[in-house]
Amino acid sequence: MQILLKASIFSFILLFGLSSCGGDCEPGSLEETMVGTWSYALTSDSAEFQADGTLIDPDDIIFSFEVNGVAYDEKTWEINSDGDLFVTASTGSLSSDATFEVSGFTCDEVMISAFGFPLTLERQ
Repeated sequence: MQILLKASIFSFILLFGLSSCGGDCEPGSLEETMVGTWSYALTSDSAEFQADGTLIDPDDIIFSFEVNGVAYDEKTWEINSDGDLFVTASTGSLSSDATFEVSGFTCDEVMISAFGFPLTLERQ
């Protein structure tokens, strides 16, 4: 009986330990969390924030800028001193930028304000 009780307690502890470790996530800094591929909840388009500050945004879901039919498609990103997402789009020596206020983040979501509209980016 005592062996059965010990085996049951050990099984319970093992099961609880394995189930509680898998999905836990502690987001680090926003800079670390942003690295990866993200999309908006209502679209299948995505953008990739690379660790070197490059933004791969072929569908222009984060930021787009165009002048006289010339797309500014070389994009970079950084987290500024206020903790907000700062994006630059350029072509040659010309550039435009935008700042997106970050209201919060987890491992799998980043809540931003884009031109006054709240949006949530979801990790892919």
